[in-house]
Amino acid sequence: LDRTNWMYGKQYINLLVLSVCVLGCAIPIYWTELDGRGNSNTEQRKELLARFVSELGADRIDYLLADREFIGEDWFKYLIDTGINFVIRVKSNIWLDVDGKQIKSGKLFKQVSQGGVLSHKVKINGLLLQMQATRSTENNLAIVISNKLSEPNLFVIYAKRWRIECLFANLKSKGFNFEDTHFTAKDRIGNL
Repeated sequence: LDRTNWMYGKQYINLLVLSVCVLGCAIPIYWTELDGRGNSNTEQRKELLARFVSELGADRIDYLLADREFIGEDWFKYLIDTGINFVIRVKSNIWLDVDGKQIKSGKLFKQVSQGGVLSHKVKINGLLLQMQATRSTENNLAIVISNKLSEPNLFVIYAKRWRIECLFANLKSKGFNFEDTHFTAKDRIGNL
């Protein structure tokens, strides 16, 4: 699940896209155009995912992968209640409950080394989740969270999320050139 946007003149095109990872690439299957620019909200995400679930079933989803803008207690609770496993990247400043103590995620994982992976069971507003962290070769901290409590390396799963970024690059400038169509009407973008 991700969002992409561009501008044509003064018109913002902002799409929330659910894609499926197949053979090393992402294929868009459901999308909705968001009004204006900016992030989606939990209700828009639920509506988009509900379309998939009602037509194909939640059991068809191995994992929902998403970046840092797709977080929130209501969103996590919806995914858990719907039976959807997820791996979502989170920021290093979110508050967690670890063994009854409040701590920010970045502080919890400050000791993680480059290439290493640390894992903790945490609670966010009462939801028991697994959180893992690693450091990139540039020493940046990357943290993911999942409702799958026994997965040994969530980053192997999360790495597949990059396929939607490649999809967006292909749609915009590496062949499909969506931005060059000058379409701004919702039905025309959907048809395209």
